[in-house]
This record gives sequence, C-alpha cells and structure tokens, in this order.
Amino acid sequence: PRQGPREFHFQTGGLEIAHLVWQSQLNKNMQYLIIIENAGGNLSGYFPDVPGCGTAGATVEEVRHNAIEALSGHLEGDEPPAARPLKAILDEGLDLDGSEVFAWVTYEPVQHATA
Repeated sequence: PRQGPREFHFQTGGLEIAHLVWQSQLNKNMQYLIIIENAGGNLSGYFPDVPGCGTAGATVEEVRHNAIEALSGHLEGDEPPAARPLKAILDEGLDLDGSEVFAWVTYEPVQHATA
C-alpha cells in the first residue's frame, strides 16, 4: 500500500532544508532528487541529476506526480544517468534560499513488449 511522505529537517550552509522521503520507494538506484521551488503562484521542480527535465504544479504532491511522467518521458529510450546521494548534490553549491522542498522520485523504465 502507498504511504505518505516522512519529512526530515536538517541544516546546510545556514539553510534549513525540509527533505521528504516517500516510504514506498524501494529501488534506491533509480531514485532522483527533485527540487521543488516557488515559481510565483505556482511550483516548479527540476532534477539536478537529469539536466533539462522539469515540471510544475499547484501543490508539492502535484509536482511530484507530474515529475514521474516528466522523468519517464525525458529518459525514455536512453540510459538513465547515475543518481547521486543528497549530500553530493548539495555539495555542488546549488543556489538555494531555504524555501525549497526536496523529494525523491522513482524512475521505472517502461518495458516494451517484443514480438
């Protein structure tokens, strides 16, 4: 059964970060961090490990839901890039203001039937 997220708070670089982890995500190798931020009346999200892949929505849950489709469409037919741990992503010096929400999105490659 699907479970909701657990929220963890920690500080890095003077910023308090809220980190959401969905309990139902089991495949750690195929999880990508999405950073969700305020986009002036809406929310937008991007994947630091998947350049060019992003999505938007009215709520965090909507962005996360849309992110699954965006990630699948962006990576379809390609070898998925390596997903880095949170610390490695934060260590690259992203321009964060502390209002962002982090969530993990599981990428499940589409299996096409072969004849």
